[in-house]
Amino acid sequence: MLGAGAMGSLFGAALAGAGHEVRMLCRRAEQAQSITEQGLAIATSTSGLRVFRPAATTDPARIGVVDAVLVCCKAYDTSAASASLPPLVRPDTVVLTLQNGLGNVEALSERVPPGQIVAGVTHQGAYVSGPGRVDHAGCGPTTIGELDGRDTGRVRALAATLTDAGLPTEVSGNIHGLQWAKLLINAAINPLTAVLSVTNGRLLELPDAPAIMRRAVAEGEAVARAAGVGLPCDADGIWAQVTEAARLTGANRSSMLQDVLHGRRTEIDSINGVIVSEGRRLRIPTPVNETLCNLVRCADRALHPGCGGCRN
Repeated sequence: MLGAGAMGSLFGAALAGAGHEVRMLCRRAEQAQSITEQGLAIATSTSGLRVFRPAATTDPARIGVVDAVLVCCKAYDTSAASASLPPLVRPDTVVLTLQNGLGNVEALSERVPPGQIVAGVTHQGAYVSGPGRVDHAGCGPTTIGELDGRDTGRVRALAATLTDAGLPTEVSGNIHGLQWAKLLINAAINPLTAVLSVTNGRLLELPDAPAIMRRAVAEGEAVARAAGVGLPCDADGIWAQVTEAARLTGANRSSMLQDVLHGRRTEIDSINGVIVSEGRRLRIPTPVNETLCNLVRCADRALHPGCGGCRN
């Protein structure tokens, strides 16, 4: 597992619980030490609190080559994190990105051949609720696929492995379209939760929030269509997925909200920022997404003045 945040911990714990040999590659030594000594505590509404004990380190050389690398770090860290890949991969190692936003495949391709990279989107909801503890706030599907859309044995085997570990996973021949669809869902939910400091489900209850969210989706859909992206459905279909995601992860504090609250850099540039930059390139107005980008940055600076390390 490359990245031991909420999603990396959730997937790593599930795979370890299913009997797989899991290695968590952490950025900070204290995080690796905590996982080694105390394990990963995963809390769910159905199973309560369970502790899993995957191995953890900050040194990829101590792990050696592996069958698969699951990349779950923040999008803005992908390029730096990819420097850890060479000691882990052999020619048949699969590198699966389950990250938010776009641009991660390109960053990973700086270190490994694109043919070894598989892309995925997950609608699992999880957040870090304390040191070494992750709350599993919503169980949603995960979809993975080859970058060129082929149906291969390796991608089906990986999907089966994740499914058997309790993480329902399907295979798609249009993973790029699904990545854009997930980006539009995140673009609708994440920035507003960060600005308003509310859980995902609360957005649907606020009188004016859904209208803002829906406009953000409509702008993003127009940009995606103009860029030739094969979205799996139209704006109405995407909006239905937004409301379903917000409902299923209703108690979840989005990663962007957590980042703002803790003075960390957000992924706004890899989500709404992609819509804005692609809109400019294609000459399609994106005023709502541009405003959401600016509001997240303002909220960050208002809560953490003088914090040079948390700027977007």
